[in-house]
Amino acid sequence: MVDGNAGGADEAALDVLVAGAGYVGLAAAVSLKQARPSLAVAIVDAAPAGVWQKDGRASAIAAAACRMLEQLGVWEEIAPEAQAITEMIITDSRAADPVRPVFLTFDG
Repeated sequence: MVDGNAGGADEAALDVLVAGAGYVGLAAAVSLKQARPSLAVAIVDAAPAGVWQKDGRASAIAAAACRMLEQLGVWEEIAPEAQAITEMIITDSRAADPVRPVFLTFDG
């Protein structure tokens, strides 16, 4: 039951609870709802509401993941903000460090 009021009249049945509102959790929830619209699906996440809007990280989306997002009908929302990866430098240092050992590079 969802609302925490054990035995209360406001309880709602839940078929699936997805733990984590990251890319995988959200994709799983969308996939489940599309496959079985009758299922009651909820997502919970430990992060405070809206924290993702302040997250400055970037994510790489491979071709297979892009096709999956197209199948789920969500790629059109992501595509305007997407851009090709033309170069990648793998290091374990910060961008501001005076010396940045390079472990691996990719160049488009």
